[in-house]
Amino acid sequence: MVFATKPVSGITPGENIFANLSSKPKIGSLIPDFSLTDLQGNEMRISHFRGKPVILNFWTVDCAPCKLEMPLFQKLVEATKGEIEVVAVNMGDSRKDVEEYVNANGFTFTILLDEDGRVSDLFNVMAFPVTYIIDQDGIIQNHHTGQLTDDSLKTYLNTIGINSW
Repeated sequence: MVFATKPVSGITPGENIFANLSSKPKIGSLIPDFSLTDLQGNEMRISHFRGKPVILNFWTVDCAPCKLEMPLFQKLVEATKGEIEVVAVNMGDSRKDVEEYVNANGFTFTILLDEDGRVSDLFNVMAFPVTYIIDQDGIIQNHHTGQLTDDSLKTYLNTIGINSW
């Protein structure tokens, strides 16, 4: 661990200067509210989905594991018939590329555009895909880095009371 040994602007001696590098929303905490634009140009807030469980996924068009798990999210949305929201935050791709990918694959869940990376930074996303499992009260119940499988998603869904899938 690295600590400041002498006064530096904004850093107290003895302070862990890397402490904020690992900060991200924690399991058991309320999801930080944020707003992003969807593919239709509407500003959407994550708090808009409160009252329903949410799968919050960070992805990119060029991410192979992301491409493999996106059909899983579509299957979930169709199987639960509105019981759960899937919100997929695309980080850094052009609106055109995202629209083409989503339309070509027939995805109907919410896609948000994080064009400047500020929300991905808020969640300290360092690799893709990253998924947060959020209960109906907006509390983070689980976090997963890497591709989800049917089995791992089912396990996470059980923690937020979704057993029908």
